[in-house]
Amino acid sequence: MLDFLNIMWHTKHMNIKYTLYSFKIVGKCKDCFTPRRGFAVVADEVKKLAEKTSDLTKSVSETIKDITGGVKDTVKSIEDVNNYYKGIENLTSEVQDSSQAVSTAVEEQSATIGMLNNTMLDVKNFFDKLASAIEELSATANSLANGSSGIEKLSIKI
Repeated sequence: MLDFLNIMWHTKHMNIKYTLYSFKIVGKCKDCFTPRRGFAVVADEVKKLAEKTSDLTKSVSETIKDITGGVKDTVKSIEDVNNYYKGIENLTSEVQDSSQAVSTAVEEQSATIGMLNNTMLDVKNFFDKLASAIEELSATANSLANGSSGIEKLSIKI
């Protein structure tokens, strides 16, 4: 920004100098009628003005090159930042996919644990019924044993 303001100041300054040199040249035109002197004075003033204009033009050209280089660097930096954020976006997408896979696996494991829990309850109920059946069988066996001992006593008596 300072370079641009500097160029503007120099341009305005050169415009003022052109005007002043124009008045100076007109003022020195009275010397134009002096043999061999008038043209030399005007030519010298025009030469000085041309040199200053050339210097300013070179300065403006260099400043424009610097600004152009700065713009190119800025564009490159913006592209780098954009690529960086695209990389972050891709990584975020991968993390989301992985998170979804983990979530699905957890749901499947929860369902499997639920099925195992139901199976264990079924096994417990089966063993409870089996224990009851064994108790009944034991009671029946005891009853048969008692009944057979009573039959044995009767058969001995007979």
